[in-house]
Amino acid sequence: MPGFHHFGRIVTDMEQSLGFYAGLLGMTVLVDEELAGPELEAQVEVPGALMRTAMLRFGSQGPMLELIQYREPRSAPRRPDARPNDLGTDHPCFEGADIHASYEA
Repeated sequence: MPGFHHFGRIVTDMEQSLGFYAGLLGMTVLVDEELAGPELEAQVEVPGALMRTAMLRFGSQGPMLELIQYREPRSAPRRPDARPNDLGTDHPCFEGADIHASYEA
């Protein structure tokens, strides 16, 4: 296996998510598109799937982040009592020189 291509994350609001990852963190949006049809439904195993997907990356190389918003069927909200060890729980981890300055920004 030569490397890591991308990490996918389901989001409920693409505009808000792009505002965070591209706007605040400065990631570059490489692709932003709507997907639908029988091939997509078969690939994701979700009948009637309609999604918006965006691929982002820091710089010109390295792994990408794929944001996926299911427009149909809508994603179920995360349970408020979900624990960090529950299946489906994920988190991104970013590098930075000064975490406190980044947080303030």
